[in-house]
Amino acid sequence: QIDKVEEEEEEENNITRKEDEEEKTPADDVYDSFHLTVATWLMAGNRTEQLIELYEKYGGTVDKGTRLVCGSEAASAMVRIAHKTAKDIARGDKVCTRLCLVSGTCEVFALFCSIIRIIPYGSNIYVGAKIISKGCMGFRNEAAGDKTPLESLLRSFSLNK
Repeated sequence: QIDKVEEEEEEENNITRKEDEEEKTPADDVYDSFHLTVATWLMAGNRTEQLIELYEKYGGTVDKGTRLVCGSEAASAMVRIAHKTAKDIARGDKVCTRLCLVSGTCEVFALFCSIIRIIPYGSNIYVGAKIISKGCMGFRNEAAGDKTPLESLLRSFSLNK
């Protein structure tokens, strides 16, 4: 109902404005921009309610997808870390083995935080665990002399072979 009243007022204003097009003043420009702003606010308000309804309808699906992506990433990282841990144990490298164990523990925390949504501050714990895990594995890769895929690619294109 508010929209209908405003549309009628807008039509009346447009009719009078068309008649006075030649006599437009800076105050009229301010009035027009104010009117446009109010109309934009009203349109955004109506869209906000629609967005809330969409979130209520499909928010659970997005949440499940996020859990799936985060959980599968943590699980695949755990497999990579387990492989590197086995290599370090076989080499007898205690420092790299311990770094892998710290990183693997962080990945377990990240996996649980991505799957179990009841954990307080789970998303913050997930991000923190992933940062620590990535840092430990980066340090481990440097200490063990492992090349990252990017380093291998850059070395294959370098002039000094």
